[in-house]
Amino acid sequence: MLDEDVWCPGQGMEWSESIFPGRGKGVEHSQSYTYDGISFFSCGSYISYNVYRSKLIELVTGSEDSYIFGTYPSDKEFYEQIDFADNEGVIGSVVAKKLYEDYKRNHDAAVVFSRAWADKDDGEWWLGKYEM
Repeated sequence: MLDEDVWCPGQGMEWSESIFPGRGKGVEHSQSYTYDGISFFSCGSYISYNVYRSKLIELVTGSEDSYIFGTYPSDKEFYEQIDFADNEGVIGSVVAKKLYEDYKRNHDAAVVFSRAWADKDDGEWWLGKYEM
């Protein structure tokens, strides 16, 4: 929940932690937080976000295999994002820092990966989301 410059993770975080334990590490669900700025990540519809995630998996594994929740290997990069809800939940500061490092470490490969697509517009769209 957002209220001007206060954020309360609340029930969305309680729900996500019950299914994806540890993703909210660094955030307490019952705490209120103030912030100076905010940014959002959106790929559009559920379908668009799932396309984004499937290409992220392909970047890391080299395979177009799709994964269902709970089957993506936990030792792979981006695991915490890929094996997570696509509609709500909280990724806390500890996991966000780890994901940030995954994104930084794979950036050059992501650029090459996106340029290799037959449909350059899709590759540019995907890279734009990757770089958000």
